[in-house]
Amino acid sequence: MRESRGALARIARQHDGETQWFVRWNRKWESFALIGGHVESGETYRECLLREIEEEIGLNEPDVAASEHATTELSYAAFSKRAKAETQYTLLLFDVDITVATTARLVAEDERLRWVSLSEIHAEKTQDGKGISDVVKRFYAATE
Repeated sequence: MRESRGALARIARQHDGETQWFVRWNRKWESFALIGGHVESGETYRECLLREIEEEIGLNEPDVAASEHATTELSYAAFSKRAKAETQYTLLLFDVDITVATTARLVAEDERLRWVSLSEIHAEKTQDGKGISDVVKRFYAATE
């Protein structure tokens, strides 16, 4: 069975009394997903997380404060449409803090970035009908 290891960022805020998560449009998956990606050879999960944050949204430490250790781990098997193979996923979620001003600037500059509400996560689609990755829902359920 194919294996996939990855690190993802949980960037959350409270807005109008509701928790929202920061996501980025993934063109290949045609859905919004958590910021992060696959661990490369010789890389720790946290190193992967920081590299992916820099690649995907252009930020690095000290503008990003990532927890030293993962807060949640998910392991599950699923069919990968992209790889066309059954895949065993091991994904680690890290809490990441980015200032309100920085996330507001990022959203204003990049239409692929947005905040999604818990009701959107449960529905697996945004209010404007765009998909939300099932990985976002899996992690939300694991952190409830």
